[in-house]
Amino acid sequence: LKESPKMLNLKQLFEEHSISPRGIIHIGAHEGREIEKYLEMGVEKVLFIEANPEVFERLKKKIAGIPNVQAANCAISNKCGSVTLHVTSMDQSSSILPLKHHKELYPDIKETHQVTVRSTTLDVLLKESKLSPFEFNVLNIDIQGAELLALQGALDTLKYIDAINTEINYEELYEGCALINQLDEFLSKHGFDRVATTTPYHTSWGDALYVKKSVITMSSLGKNGRFANQLFQYAFLKIYAKEHNLRVETPGWIGKYLFGHNDSLVSKQLPVVQQKIYKLSEDHIPNAKKPFKDVDFWGYFQYHTSYYAPYKDYFRSLFWPIPDIEAKFKQAYNALQSMGKTIVGLHLRRADYGYAYYFVTPSEWYKDWLNGFWDTLDNPVLFIASDEPDKVIGDFAGYNPVTSKDLGIELPEADFYPDFYLLSQCNVLAISNSSYSFAAAMLNERAKFFFRPHLPTKKLIPFDPWNSETIFRNARVEDYRQTEIFVPDPSHLLQVTGEQVAPQKPHLFDKEQLKVAKHDVQYPQTKVLLFFLSAREAYRQVIFSTREVFCGPDCKSTVDGDRCRTIRTPVGAYDVKLIMERRLPSTQTPDLVVVKADATGRNYPINLKSLKCPKLLILGNTQHLKTPIQSLLKYALQENFDFIMTDHKRHHLHYFKEAGFEKVFWLPGFNIYPHKQPYYENKTYEISFVGQAGRWHPYRKHVLQYLTANGIKINQFQTPQDRAAEIYAQSLINLNISLNGDLNLRVFEVLSSGGFLLTDRLSKESGLDIIFKDGEHLVCFNDEKDLLDKIQYFLKNPDEARAIARNGYEEFKRNHTPEKKIKELMDVIFHG
Repeated sequence: LKESPKMLNLKQLFEEHSISPRGIIHIGAHEGREIEKYLEMGVEKVLFIEANPEVFERLKKKIAGIPNVQAANCAISNKCGSVTLHVTSMDQSSSILPLKHHKELYPDIKETHQVTVRSTTLDVLLKESKLSPFEFNVLNIDIQGAELLALQGALDTLKYIDAINTEINYEELYEGCALINQLDEFLSKHGFDRVATTTPYHTSWGDALYVKKSVITMSSLGKNGRFANQLFQYAFLKIYAKEHNLRVETPGWIGKYLFGHNDSLVSKQLPVVQQKIYKLSEDHIPNAKKPFKDVDFWGYFQYHTSYYAPYKDYFRSLFWPIPDIEAKFKQAYNALQSMGKTIVGLHLRRADYGYAYYFVTPSEWYKDWLNGFWDTLDNPVLFIASDEPDKVIGDFAGYNPVTSKDLGIELPEADFYPDFYLLSQCNVLAISNSSYSFAAAMLNERAKFFFRPHLPTKKLIPFDPWNSETIFRNARVEDYRQTEIFVPDPSHLLQVTGEQVAPQKPHLFDKEQLKVAKHDVQYPQTKVLLFFLSAREAYRQVIFSTREVFCGPDCKSTVDGDRCRTIRTPVGAYDVKLIMERRLPSTQTPDLVVVKADATGRNYPINLKSLKCPKLLILGNTQHLKTPIQSLLKYALQENFDFIMTDHKRHHLHYFKEAGFEKVFWLPGFNIYPHKQPYYENKTYEISFVGQAGRWHPYRKHVLQYLTANGIKINQFQTPQDRAAEIYAQSLINLNISLNGDLNLRVFEVLSSGGFLLTDRLSKESGLDIIFKDGEHLVCFNDEKDLLDKIQYFLKNPDEARAIARNGYEEFKRNHTPEKKIKELMDVIFHG
C-alpha cells in the first residue's frame, strides 16, 4: 500500500476507551520527541525518565521552559541501587539487558560501551521527587525488554494509572526480557486488559496498549449490616465484576481475616448506586440494559438465589476459611461427627427477632419436624446454633443437643463464625428466617435436606438454597395476630378499637376535669407507658400540661406563671411510693403520677398497684439500645400496662405488638422541643444537615459524601435541639436522612421552624404519608441521584422551596404542635 509502518495512535485509542490523559510518565523517554503530541492531547503534567546520561542532556534542552514538564536521569527497575546500561550504536536500542536475538534481526545495531547508572523504582522516584501518583494516569514504557521490571517496582503507582502503552516482545530480543504473555498475566492481576497490539516493523516485537478495567466498589462493606449481609454484598460485588469484566475495590472487612480476601482498597469515592428492592425481577441493578461501571454499590443484594446459582462454585469458593482457621474448625467438626453419623443442625434465632417478617420460630415447630423423621436417621446427633442458646437448649433436652461451646471451639475475632461454619457442615439443616443460616445452607455441600420456617402454615417446609428467596418477606407477624396499632387518621384523632376518642378540647385539662377523674373510684388505676428515643422533652411537656400532678425526679416548674403542685426529689424512681407517703398528706391523692424512668432500663418504679392514684404515667427512654427496650417490654408485661405509646411507629412498636398488648398507640412528633418559629427571608445557608453522620450512620454518611463528590456544599451541624431551629430557618434546603426508614423528629423540627425539608422517602410503615404530603408540605427523594437532582432544582427555584416550607409550617401548626400532642395524650389517659 506504500504506507510507512505506524505504531499505535494513542489519541484515538484514548478517545475510544474514554481515557482523559491528565498526566503521563514516559519511561525510556530518549529525547522527548512525544512532548508535542502530549500537549496536543491536553496533558497537564509530564515526567520524562531517561537512563542514558548523554541522551538525558539532550532531553533537558528539549523540554526547557515548558511548564509542568520535568525529567529524571535514572533507570527504572524493580529495585533500587545501580545497574549496567548497555549502550548501542542506535540510542533507542540501549537497555539494561544485554542484546540476544536482537543481534540476529538487526546486525547493524551493536553494543558500543557500558555505563553504570542509578537504578530505582518508579514508586520511590515519585516520592523522592515529591510528586503525587494521583497526578498521573498514563504510563508510556519503552525500555527495551525491561518493561516488566519497571512495572514490578510501580505497584503503588499502578493504582492510579488508567492506561499503559508499552513495548512488547514475542521473542527474547534481549536476555531475560519478559514476553507478552508475562506482561498480560502481570497486568491482568492489577486490573488491566490489553486492548490494542501492533507489530508494524517485525513480528517479534511491537507495542501494546493496556487499559484498566472499570471498577466497582462497595465502600459500605463491613459496616452495612452484620456477617451474612456482608457475605451477600461481597458475593454480589465479585460476581457482578466477573460477569462484566470489572475490577473490585473494597474496604477492610471480616472476610479478609476469615477468607483471606485481599482486594485492592477503595481508592476513590464513586457515585453511589443503591439497590431499591429485593425482588430480582424488579430491581434496576441486575436488570439494567448496560452494566454499571465506576460506581459504588449500596444495598444487601439478597436476591432470589437463582441469580447466584450459575456461579455456585465460585460463590462457595469466596467463603472458604483460610487454612489455619479451617484446620481449627475441622477438629471441632470431627469431634461432632464422632458423636453420631448424621448431624442434624438447627438455627434458632431469638434475641433480635420478633417483628415483621423477622419472626421468632417456636421451638415446637422444630420439635414437630424432628419427631417426624428422627428415628429414621442413621445414628443422629443434634447440633444447635443460637444467639441465645441457654434459652432454647432445654426445649430439646430429649435429643441431647450439642452446641459449639460444648465442642470447645472459639474464635474471639469473629465469635459468630463457629456456629456458621458448623451449620455449613451438617447433613440435615433447618434454619431460621434469617440470611445468616440461609447463607450457611448455600455453602453446605454435605446436606441432602434443607428446611425453613413458613409462617402462614406454622411449620417447617423444604427448600432449595440455590433456588429460593433468601428471606420470606411476604408473611409478617402482624398478619397472624389480632392485636392492632392505633394511628391517627387524616384528621389526626387517635383511634381506639376503631372509634374516635372524645373530641379534643381547645385547652388543657382543667382542675374540674381532673377532679372527676380523681374521684371516679369506680375505675381501677390506669397505667400508661409512654416511651421515646429521648424522654427529657416529653417529660417536661407532661409536667407542664397540668397543675394537678405528682412527679418524680427532675420535675421543674411553672406554666403561665402558676406553680405546678409538684414534689421535687433527687432520689430515683424506685422510691416513688416512699416519696408519696412522706411528702403528701395521707388524705391527699394526686390526680396523675408521672415518673421518668432511667434510660438504662434499671430505674422503673415498683409496687405500682400500691400507689394511691387513679392515673399513672411512666416515661421511658430507649436511646437506640436493645437492652432498654427489652427492659421496657419486660416491665410492661410484669405490670400489665393499659396503654403503650411511642413516637416511633415502625422502630419500636413491634416489640409490644409481639408481646400481645392490645392498645399500642403511635403519637408522632410528640417529643419536639417547643420554640417560637424564627423566620429569615434572606437565608444564611443554602443546604444544611443537622445531626450525626458517623460509624452508626453508614447510609447517611454515603449520601452526604456522594453530594460532596458531586459539587454540593453541605453545612453540617451538631447542635442542641433548642438551637437547631435557627439553623433550619436560616437554610434554604434542610436535609433529612433517616436511620431506618422511620419517621424521625427532624421532620417535625424542620417544619416547625419554617424550614424547607428534603427527606428520604420513608418506609410505608413509618406513617409519613398519613400526616404530611410530598410536594406540598415537604419533598421526598428516592435515592442519591434523585436527591442531587432535586437539590439542583430547588437551588434554581428558591421561591418554590419557600412556598413548600410555608405550607409545611402551617400544617405543623394545625395538627402537630406540642400543645396539640399533649391533648391527644391526655385524651387517651383520661378518656381512652
